[in-house]
Amino acid sequence: MTSFLHELKRRNVYKVAAGYGAVAWVMTQAIALLAALGTVSLSLSDTVFVIAVVGFVVALVIAWFFEMTPEGMKRTRNLSPDEKLPYWSRRKFTVFVSAMAVIGFVMLAVRYLVSGRAA
Repeated sequence: MTSFLHELKRRNVYKVAAGYGAVAWVMTQAIALLAALGTVSLSLSDTVFVIAVVGFVVALVIAWFFEMTPEGMKRTRNLSPDEKLPYWSRRKFTVFVSAMAVIGFVMLAVRYLVSGRAA
């Protein structure tokens, strides 16, 4: 089990999951806010959520089987274990995910403020 978790980390599946989850959550909050304002229909909010869930699974599969290299996407099994791959620093990644979380929370707060006024 430990080797599997190490392989998930090596293939950046954790980072893809966290980044995708943060961006998908912000997108669903934005659509929910627009639905609360009456700009878009509530069914669009449900559709975006379903697409985000299906896309999450697809993103994890792609992260497992492929790596981004300076030459483009390559199959992970075709890369040598010693090959140096570009990556985001932990600090950049933390700032990105934190920024997405803050944006999502702000949209969530605005949505509740707007729906509270409408009631």
